Amino acid sequence: MRLTFLPALIISLCALSHAQSGSAAGGAQGQQRRQAYLKFIEAQRLKEEAQRLRSAKVLEDAIAAYKETIRLDPASAEPHVDLGELYFFYQTRRDLAQQEAQEAIRIDSNSVGGHLLLARLLVSALKMENNPRSLNLDRTIREYEKVVELDSRQTEAWALLAELYQLKNDTERRVFALEKWAGSPIPGDAFFYRWMTNNELASEQAWFQLSDIYLGRGKYQQAVDAARRAYEANPESDEYARNLVSILMSQAAALTN
Repeated sequence: MRLTFLPALIISLCALSHAQSGSAAGGAQGQQRRQAYLKFIEAQRLKEEAQRLRSAKVLEDAIAAYKETIRLDPASAEPHVDLGELYFFYQTRRDLAQQEAQEAIRIDSNSVGGHLLLARLLVSALKMENNPRSLNLDRTIREYEKVVELDSRQTEAWALLAELYQLKNDTERRVFALEKWAGSPIPGDAFFYRWMTNNELASEQAWFQLSDIYLGRGKYQQAVDAARRAYEANPESDEYARNLVSILMSQAAALTN
């Protein structure tokens, strides 16, 4: 009789062993994820400290912490983005930064940070080339278009898309990008845009450019409205004041003809 129940007992014991093993594995994975999270928090702290202190030693510590985070949690895209930003902005290692951006996108095709980092790398390369016919132009546009597809609040992306469309002589899409920029929130970090264009990432810049385009199209009231918005946002600007007066005069002249 005992022999009759032996196979069933073996099966039960094997199942119990497998369940315990699975539970142990799940616990180990959970512990590793917790370690990855804590290491990621440490890496972010070190990144901020390196930025504040301009310390090469702290920067290396931050890079090491991000690498350890990635080892502990290889399925997360965000550490790759942060690591890529360190390579790009603080070590000028464009090759390594691009690898991290592409890896983030491979892990998560909808990674806004991954696409934004890649777009920044491409647009900065375009700036160095100083060639409006560069093959990189279309690729850069596609990356920034992907960024705004994933997050329409990305002010930097709309502003740079307006610049890129201008290089393509695509006025329709430029106007669309400028209008989106004008209605986007003021970003907390506009460093990259300032570095790229020597301008502020402020909505009045978009309104100022729109006023000129509207005027060229004979849309006088829209031109006046855009020029007024630019001036009201920054009444200390002589350029915006002169622009508003000029457009008002153009509108008056058109009405008297």
